[in-house]
Amino acid sequence: MHIAQLSLTNVRSFRRLEIDLTPGLHVVTGPNGSGKSNLLESIALLATARSLRTSSDVDLIAWDALRDDPLPGARLAARVQSRGEGNVQLEVTISARPGTAPDAPVTASRRFRVIGVARRASDLIGRLRVVLFSAEDLAIIEGAPAARRRYLDITISQIDPGYVRALQRYQRVLQQRNSLLRRIHERRSQPAELDFWDEELAQTGAVLLTARHRVLRALHAGASDRYEALSTRVEQLEVAHRPGVPPELATGLDAAPTEVAPRLLA
Repeated sequence: MHIAQLSLTNVRSFRRLEIDLTPGLHVVTGPNGSGKSNLLESIALLATARSLRTSSDVDLIAWDALRDDPLPGARLAARVQSRGEGNVQLEVTISARPGTAPDAPVTASRRFRVIGVARRASDLIGRLRVVLFSAEDLAIIEGAPAARRRYLDITISQIDPGYVRALQRYQRVLQQRNSLLRRIHERRSQPAELDFWDEELAQTGAVLLTARHRVLRALHAGASDRYEALSTRVEQLEVAHRPGVPPELATGLDAAPTEVAPRLLA
């Protein structure tokens, strides 16, 4: 697959950008501050439905638009050509909303379209697949485990729609369960109410655990071979999955999620 056309409106440093691309290798050059990183970020956002540089949607809207436009917003669109689906039009729009009070910060929301039809983020992910490497990705090695989980989530979501749905469900269940724990602590709910959320968390968590384990095994096989060639067989590289679960569970992640879920629940 490749991007045949890219359109950006009020995205970061781009007030308006239209690019037609042919299949093959393209090199983007320019001085510092000319928007090279913004261009790559935009492509990655169209592929993953999220920015890899910021958690605030407002940051994606051009400053000039936020300052001058009565209804500020940004639009990212791409026409993707793939062997399986032919031409697919992807679109992400970001709309800013003023704060409810004079000193309240501006917020923003995203909407997604696939072939002109409003869709959820999970329907966009995987239509365009990208690999993005930047200096911030060194956190995958040097940083906290959350950075490694985030990298895996973005990678697996592009190739496995079921993983996207499980990840979204897991995050919602975790939020509900944490809210219930607070109510139990405040004696406004009963501990027995946890049973349902525990089971849901175990089922969706098992899907995430087994998928991450499977992908990391594949990454280990490829990365170790390539590193061995680079180091002229002097050193070896190992990529291992060591989740924060009891050892007896961590050794059985080759099984199906339905087999792992009961042990995770226990």
